[in-house]
Amino acid sequence: MWDWESQVAESLIPLLDLMKKESLSTGVALSDDTPIRLLSPGQPGSQTGRMWVSLGGKNLDLCVYDFTRNRGREGPILFFKNYKSIDALTFVSALPCHKLRG
Repeated sequence: MWDWESQVAESLIPLLDLMKKESLSTGVALSDDTPIRLLSPGQPGSQTGRMWVSLGGKNLDLCVYDFTRNRGREGPILFFKNYKSIDALTFVSALPCHKLRG
């Protein structure tokens, strides 16, 4: 029933990867998260997921969204794993900057 949506999402992964690479290429990136309600099949009620927005690029003109099921460190660490300039990252207070330094 949802096969076409999965196929479209899969086909857009290279574009997402390119946007992410370009947005992190200038040494300046801004990121923040927003809580969203997450409904999971078989789970009563809702949980809180996170939608992360990261701005980057030459004029902060690229906007890349990422989703995580929680506000844990893993999502930002994975997103910024190849990012070298982290002098002003304040996107999540629980994320120690020294963990990201390359």
